[in-house]
Amino acid sequence: MKALYDNDSYREEFIEAVYELLEDDPTRDRANQIIDLFDSAPEIEDVAQVVHSRWILDSSDEYASHYHCGKCGEEIDLCNEIYTEPTPNYCPNCGAKMDGGGEK
Repeated sequence: MKALYDNDSYREEFIEAVYELLEDDPTRDRANQIIDLFDSAPEIEDVAQVVHSRWILDSSDEYASHYHCGKCGEEIDLCNEIYTEPTPNYCPNCGAKMDGGGEK
């Protein structure tokens, strides 16, 4: 999986900024300590892309509303008898976040 950030791609820019901010440090000890901390920071690798979609209403009557996921087609039925059941925030099949995003 792709890393969220890559230390190497920002390292030179970071070093220049640290030296500039700490230019009153003649031995560069403080700057080097900060750079060492940056170099020891782990890269975040377990990042999943968020998939966005929405529930599409197929049909509804006085007893239930029938929806399907706009991403994978998973069907769900929600009760309308006693109260109107809210649609889930995520698809139980593909994990898409149901915020209306991802529409074309």
